[in-house]
Amino acid sequence: MSQTKKYNVHLYAVVRVLFKDVEAKDQKEAMITAKDGVWNDLHGIFDQFAPHCPDSIGAVEFAEEIDGYLVDEVGDEDYNNSFFYDKEMKKIVYGNKKKKEKPFNSDKWTKENI
Repeated sequence: MSQTKKYNVHLYAVVRVLFKDVEAKDQKEAMITAKDGVWNDLHGIFDQFAPHCPDSIGAVEFAEEIDGYLVDEVGDEDYNNSFFYDKEMKKIVYGNKKKKEKPFNSDKWTKENI
């Protein structure tokens, strides 16, 4: 019979933080504004969770990494102008780059199922 050991596991989970009504001239500026405006606040936001965690969770903190962005245009109910960007704020293009396509199937993405 083998002995078991105990481990402390740091799980680097990606969470979605929505910033509403960011005013900017384009999507890239909106991403920069959201990131710059909240970067230091994310530490405080996640630190608030620690006292409410179960005993098995020792810490919740911002790991100072952003993996990507989804930018929606306010008022674009069909999400035709919504795009995904990587962590360097480069647009992620799906499908045929030569023709203008919707960034994703807007019939699938409605307010009711996101």
